[in-house]
Amino acid sequence: HTMRTLSLLAAGIAAWVLLPAAAQAQATAEGADKIRLGLKDWIATHLATADKSVVFNFQGPITVEPQGKFYKAVIPKSEILFAAEGDTARLALDPVELQLTPQENGWLDTVATIPTTYRVVTDKKDEGVEVTIGTQALRGVFAPQYHAFMSLDGKLGQITARSLDPAEAKGAFKVDGLALVGDSKAVGPDIYDSTGSVTLSGISFVDETGAQLLRFDGATLE
Repeated sequence: HTMRTLSLLAAGIAAWVLLPAAAQAQATAEGADKIRLGLKDWIATHLATADKSVVFNFQGPITVEPQGKFYKAVIPKSEILFAAEGDTARLALDPVELQLTPQENGWLDTVATIPTTYRVVTDKKDEGVEVTIGTQALRGVFAPQYHAFMSLDGKLGQITARSLDPAEAKGAFKVDGLALVGDSKAVGPDIYDSTGSVTLSGISFVDETGAQLLRFDGATLE
């Protein structure tokens, strides 16, 4: 789950990019087209659900441009609809930017920039939650032939979740830092052993009066 989570958040949207062109040292227009089509196909097959319980609506096309030694990909603004038991929740997402740099072995060094604010709202007034991220540094090495990240190094800081109900405006769940680390070691021909962990630091709860209820120094999940 750890590896899969960052794949989605950071750069796993590139999971179906199988690029002979991207293995070249110089980014090319042909490689950019293949990345764009790969992203479009991956989104269509992985992000939406057949029962329409999760629907992505993008406000424009995916763009990929060769820029010297790397490709710049932009996933446009989107709205995600979550339907459950007759209720619908909406999440508006700002663009996601990916910088994909081909390595000599054909793997892609991937740096992602994700939105800093996530606001989930429903049809009911004052119901929902807003999550903000203060700092981010997301990087991984993606191996197209394995559809997987061979290494991950992701850090998010100053994460705050608040209710959109005015009566609970001062309440919050806060995380000072989230670190996501993953690595893969070859144990045989085309066989890799992957490990990963998520570490949370400075976890605190603040109630609707603004008083801190409790705080944890941190926790690690492997």
